[in-house]
Amino acid sequence: QSYKNSGIERVAKDAAARVYPANDARYYSLPESMSYKSILIHQAFVNADIIINLPVVSMPREEQVKGAIDNYLGLVWERNKCIGIHQSECITSLLSYKAPQLTIAEIWPENNKIDPSNREKDFRFISVSEDIVLSDQASASILGLDYMQISGLKEAILAGLGRQNPLPEQIIKL
Repeated sequence: QSYKNSGIERVAKDAAARVYPANDARYYSLPESMSYKSILIHQAFVNADIIINLPVVSMPREEQVKGAIDNYLGLVWERNKCIGIHQSECITSLLSYKAPQLTIAEIWPENNKIDPSNREKDFRFISVSEDIVLSDQASASILGLDYMQISGLKEAILAGLGRQNPLPEQIIKL
């Protein structure tokens, strides 16, 4: 209903895109060769020609920042299977099966929160990358964090699922 009310559904249809509700019961298991156990993903993900990942990365109250990789894990139906010691296997399985072709991350540093009285303090960045691992490394750099503080990034690097030590990406101050 929210897609319809927001106008996203109409715009998507006008662009010949399809909008699938998250509660649509069309979920499939990743091939067993790709997964340590059954991970259910939506039919739209399986059938998609192009995947674009659009995370918003900001400083949370928790210890780890949820970045592009953690956002991508949102494609898994029963996400609780990808928590804790199983996170590495889920990341490896999902990114090995189908990684996004483009990640566009909006990054909000904590110490530069929006202050309506002083727009000069408003620093938001956009990171655009074909590599989800590079996107999260750029987020870590912009936020002044060690890459290990970005949820899932260490696991993706250790699994060789992206490039390390990125060249400066295209970062745009909004």
